[in-house]
Amino acid sequence: MRKIHKLTEQERSFAEVHHDMIYRFLTHFHLSEDDYYDVVVFGYLLAVQEYVSLEPLQDYSFSTIAWTRMLHSLSEYNRYVNRSKRKAITVAFQDENHIAELNQMLPGRTSTIEDQLLDHEILCELLSYATAQDRSILLMMADGYSYKEIAAQLQTSMAHIRKTIARYRLRLMAPRQTGHDMHIA
Repeated sequence: MRKIHKLTEQERSFAEVHHDMIYRFLTHFHLSEDDYYDVVVFGYLLAVQEYVSLEPLQDYSFSTIAWTRMLHSLSEYNRYVNRSKRKAITVAFQDENHIAELNQMLPGRTSTIEDQLLDHEILCELLSYATAQDRSILLMMADGYSYKEIAAQLQTSMAHIRKTIARYRLRLMAPRQTGHDMHIA
């Protein structure tokens, strides 16, 4: 879609004369003026600019051009609003009831949200004590790299990679400790 520029005097007067077309469009599609006017008006203004500046378009009815542009604006808006990441389920984790509700909405999970939050907290604690190289090893392992690939990338031995991973696995299996007891030997 072309960008809208500041309207010329000719475009402004043309837009004012045909402005009721926006309301006809909204009424035809049963769209609330409060919710959709700002969505379709940009398509309308673009249609005005194109119709006035591009002579070949003047062979057609302005309403055809305007409705097409307003429909395009409406469909782009709907596609934007209905993206899956904008419709994510959100729940506040303030008490155990909300966590239980979320676990019910997401059946078949191997661990509860509570367990996942605890695991995340433990991992953050472990990583806070890890060296830069250990962090690199752990992150590459989490991304699915093999020991051989990690060793090649970090220019170290596979034995060092195995030892580092084993050390962190042992720490994860150990009972939860706090504070200064978390140092990885």
